[in-house]
Amino acid sequence: MVIGAAIASRFSVPLYQKFNESWQSSLSFWSLLAVPAILLLLPLLKNSEKSKSPLSISSLVNKNKRVALFMLFFGCMAAIFYSITAWLAPIVQATGFSYAQSGMILTLFTVIQIPVSFFIPILVSKTGN
Repeated sequence: MVIGAAIASRFSVPLYQKFNESWQSSLSFWSLLAVPAILLLLPLLKNSEKSKSPLSISSLVNKNKRVALFMLFFGCMAAIFYSITAWLAPIVQATGFSYAQSGMILTLFTVIQIPVSFFIPILVSKTGN
């Protein structure tokens, strides 16, 4: 997912310029990749067995307050990450950088996450924390 985000942030501005400065067309281009993904996931949906007793989130939260704290923590963490990702390019542009330069800075921000995305799960699996 991180690699896909880096590619999209790198090539959205050139697509914007190619599509006569239409940001709607530039961003819509990336939705074309969803079609093959859906086609590849359809067999998995047909073959999956439905759980006989679905686990509800509200029952988990009521039984264990730690679950609620983890959900709150991860929700806040995701909100911070997506806020930074959404506002990084406009903030960079407000300081005087061009669209292309702000896209490259967003790409750099995303590319830095790639090794971290691989390193953290390995670290967690080895330490257990």
